[in-house]
Amino acid sequence: MEARLLSPQALIALVVASAAMLIPVRLYVAAAVAFDFRQFPAKFARLFPVLLPLDLAWALTPFLLVHHVPVGLALGMCAILVYLPFAQRSLVLMYGRD
Repeated sequence: MEARLLSPQALIALVVASAAMLIPVRLYVAAAVAFDFRQFPAKFARLFPVLLPLDLAWALTPFLLVHHVPVGLALGMCAILVYLPFAQRSLVLMYGRD
């Protein structure tokens, strides 16, 4: 049985679509913290379960560079990107403990 992978065009479209969804969310998070939005921790708690799968899928994108960078470097970049959503959630929880 042969493994079927997505075509490069479909994979690039998927990466661009997820970036188009996640970049505005990151801008919202930055603006909410910068302007001291008090309801932000509650809203982020509702948003986090939706963002987590997208962030974890985005964390795998360094493996798309495996033809240009060593596999160890791609794995290291992946580990950093997997850590970021959990670090962000921890910071938001600490922000809301006033």
